[in-house]
Amino acid sequence: MDKMYAVAGVTGDEHLFQSVITAVSEAEAIGKYVLDQISYGQKLPVKIIVAYCGPSTVATNNTRDIVICLLRKGRMIEAVKKTRELTGWDLYVSKIYVGKIQDEENIVL
Repeated sequence: MDKMYAVAGVTGDEHLFQSVITAVSEAEAIGKYVLDQISYGQKLPVKIIVAYCGPSTVATNNTRDIVICLLRKGRMIEAVKKTRELTGWDLYVSKIYVGKIQDEENIVL
C-alpha cells in the first residue's frame, strides 16, 4: 500500500528542496526524491529528512485544476485550504503541493 512522505534535502550550499512523494517505503521515497533532483538538474543533497505523512490520498486532476485557478487569482492561502479539504493532507504537505504547482505553472504571485 502506498504512503505519503514529505522529503526535504539540503545541499552543501544550504539550498533546501522539498517534495511530497508517494511510495511504498521510506527508502523508495528517498530514491524517488534523489532521481527528481537529478532530473531537474539540482545538486544532490548532503542531508535528507523524511517524514511519514499517512496513507496515500491521491490529488485528482480536479484538485490540481482548482489550485491552478486559485493561484492565478492570487489566492494561495485559499488554494492550500482547498487542497487540505479535498485530499485530507496536513498543512505542511498541502503547502508543498501548492508550491510545486505554482512552480510548474510559472505562476507569480
